[in-house]
Amino acid sequence: MKKLRYTSLSICMLVFASCKNSGTAADSNRRCLTSTTATTEKAAYEKPTIANAPLLETAAEYNNYIIQRQRKIYNYIFELNDMIKSDPAAAQKLIDTDLPEIVRIGEEVKVIPPFRGDFDFRDAAIRLFDFYKTTFEVSYRELMEIKVKGDKKTKEDLAEMQEIMSAVSCTEKGLDLAMMNAQSFFATANNMAVQDEPEMQAKVENMKNNNN
Repeated sequence: MKKLRYTSLSICMLVFASCKNSGTAADSNRRCLTSTTATTEKAAYEKPTIANAPLLETAAEYNNYIIQRQRKIYNYIFELNDMIKSDPAAAQKLIDTDLPEIVRIGEEVKVIPPFRGDFDFRDAAIRLFDFYKTTFEVSYRELMEIKVKGDKKTKEDLAEMQEIMSAVSCTEKGLDLAMMNAQSFFATANNMAVQDEPEMQAKVENMKNNNN
């Protein structure tokens, strides 16, 4: 049985994992619950956009097309993590550089038609990639504005940082799980199995260890 590759990492907030805070549990839960509810809403991707779509004839090609783009976005997150530790101000500029590429990656997935009538895998990827775009466009910018304050951060700054991080982390977990489940159904329907990406997982573990 052929195997499809998948990376389930939930890494967006690892970038800021080393940030200490004094946010209250109530604030974090409120933001988390709001974000979790939002992830259950099905995006309006019922009709495929076929213009300029690549020719993906097999389930493996279809899967790899999506996962390769997910991997590219993860690499942008790894790059941002490294930059934050060495030069937070430069990291702010890096967000501006990376964002158009993340938008482009998302658009590449939106143009592919469903594979043999399967909308769920593609649509789950689109929702996750849209989340990545929003995280770079909004959440990372907000967090960097606080991060660059250094030792001048106030308790209010730290509480706000925690609230943003909690909301993003919660949302990412829901979307990542939805994509993992959609891919599992896709694999089963096409007589294939899913395997982890140990190389990418090792990068995540290294980022965790370096941020602690």
